[in-house]
Amino acid sequence: MSLRLEPFKFEWFVSVSGEEPEWIPGFMNSVENNADYSSSQDDSTAAGMTKLAADGVVVSEDRKAMLTPIAFFVAAYVVQGASQHFGILSQPLQYYLMQHEGLTAASVAGCMSLLMVPWIIKPIYAVLTDFFPIAGYRRRSYLLLASALAGLSMLCVPLLDHLKAMMVALVLGSIGMAFANVVLNALTVEACLRDGTLRNLWSTQSLSYYSANIACVALGGYLCSKFGDHDAINYAAVLAGLMPLLFLYVVLYVVRERRADHVGFQFASIKDAFLACLKSPRFLAVLAYICIFNLSPICGVPLYFYESNVLKFDQLTVGQLNACTSFGMLCGGLLFKMLFERHFSIKRQLVTTALVSSAASLGYLLLNGNVVGASVIHFCWGIASTVSILALYGAASTVCPSKIEATAFSILIATYNGFGQLGQLTGGFLYTHVFANSIAPLMCLSASVSLVCAMAVPLVNRFNAGAME
Repeated sequence: MSLRLEPFKFEWFVSVSGEEPEWIPGFMNSVENNADYSSSQDDSTAAGMTKLAADGVVVSEDRKAMLTPIAFFVAAYVVQGASQHFGILSQPLQYYLMQHEGLTAASVAGCMSLLMVPWIIKPIYAVLTDFFPIAGYRRRSYLLLASALAGLSMLCVPLLDHLKAMMVALVLGSIGMAFANVVLNALTVEACLRDGTLRNLWSTQSLSYYSANIACVALGGYLCSKFGDHDAINYAAVLAGLMPLLFLYVVLYVVRERRADHVGFQFASIKDAFLACLKSPRFLAVLAYICIFNLSPICGVPLYFYESNVLKFDQLTVGQLNACTSFGMLCGGLLFKMLFERHFSIKRQLVTTALVSSAASLGYLLLNGNVVGASVIHFCWGIASTVSILALYGAASTVCPSKIEATAFSILIATYNGFGQLGQLTGGFLYTHVFANSIAPLMCLSASVSLVCAMAVPLVNRFNAGAME
């Protein structure tokens, strides 16, 4: 018997020679042909693994069912969509900082940016998972540790009374979620480059992420309206912490990895990995584009203050508007999968999504006290946001040098996150100190940056020798 990985499915088939299932390096496999694993465990698994169920789950007679790769990534990104600080924690945390701590929009933006620092230093995690295996495993060990750190840290939040201690716990939780995200990205890049269907898997993950995010941001708004600022953040932290701990079970029973040789500290290999990225014109061109695209003043925190304090939306309404954004992101993932992936080149994807982002930013100029109109605007922004992110991910994944996929991809995504937080800090400062709590100038500035990006795409394509056509 052998195992073949194809887009969106596992195929099991019996060979004439009756050989054991082949190992797929760097990815999860429910049956190993690997002497480093416990022989008794492998023998029982191989004997019991008999068929592929109709629902895509490999059924075993003597141990718990194994998930297919797609189902694994769906589960992984549901957890990411729920437990990242963009999910159920987002509104309760901003509400707590605004009401309980009395912070301004600029200060709240600073606190939210602090939670993004672990996402900006993702190349550090990538170096660890690429070059420093734990107990012989590069991916599985780190995914277990990161998930445990995220869950336990967030469960500590209700036990803490001071803001500084609470932020420390949330930052540790953010480190765990960011590290887990790096490992998941590495598994994705490895698996999909092997089959040439990388962008398909990204869009599948985005659908999972935003499906979970819709429910979680709406739940966050409900918690704020039902329990008040202090209890809302406590309940949200508990729910966010439970998800990664439940995911530990999935990792333990699904992710299988060939034991890597102990490499120790290889400074030369790490240096060569970074130099390979920095010497690649294709890599640098995409990196520069990401910097420009995310330099726009992101209006997350200013928009929350504007809707709460100027438009006087209650917290339940704000949560529902955020859910509309997440629903738009889900629809954007579907749109990208059905239209952009099938019919657009990467160059055309980048140009189109930049123009769509500019139009969506200008749509906020129509924002007023009408909840229905605000819902439409948030929905359209969600679509624009997702198609832009997926286009950037698709471009980024095509320029990652072989063998250092995690490191190269994490550099690009860390840059994306870093400049995004710079944009958010800039937006919070301009909203508070320059534009006198007005959202319109920020949106005009954001739309202008997106237009500049659309005009820069041909130059990026030139550095890629026309590979984005």
